[in-house]
Amino acid sequence: GNLGGQQHYTLACELISPDGDHVFSWTGLRTLTHLRVGLHDLVKAKLGERYGSHFGETPFALMLGPPGTTSRLHGWCQSLARCINLRVLSPALVAQILRFVDIPELHGLRDAAACAAPGSGGAPAPPSGAAPAPMDFQAPPGSMRTDARPLEDRRLATAGSSPSSLPPAHIDAEA
Repeated sequence: GNLGGQQHYTLACELISPDGDHVFSWTGLRTLTHLRVGLHDLVKAKLGERYGSHFGETPFALMLGPPGTTSRLHGWCQSLARCINLRVLSPALVAQILRFVDIPELHGLRDAAACAAPGSGGAPAPPSGAAPAPMDFQAPPGSMRTDARPLEDRRLATAGSSPSSLPPAHIDAEA
């Protein structure tokens, strides 16, 4: 869907505790241009020659968002999650990625676990009508998952962006 005349993609993100007992979820919203500059270009520059070996099978979305963009973003985000979970990316780069996807401020693992507790009210509500996206890649506990989907008449949820001690995570984008 469009917001302000531009296609936006919902980023559905999760941090999963190493034991798998706690999941901290939040959403972010970005245009294709933001995703390209804020994620793709950054990751490609940091990986350099290694980029192709990690993302060669899942190319990033083409400019101007032609048909197939959501599918490409989904695949690319899954590759990004694999790179994070396999510790291919530096902790500093992972922190930049988490800030880009609007991770709410956490003050340690106990806070993350408390926010993930059912009915805790600590995590921001997902946009109205948001549903979990299907994942081909199932991340193990203590990991990050990602995906992208198109925005479809959803409301913006705002969140802070200062991660501290974080468990591993998940990111998912959809138009």
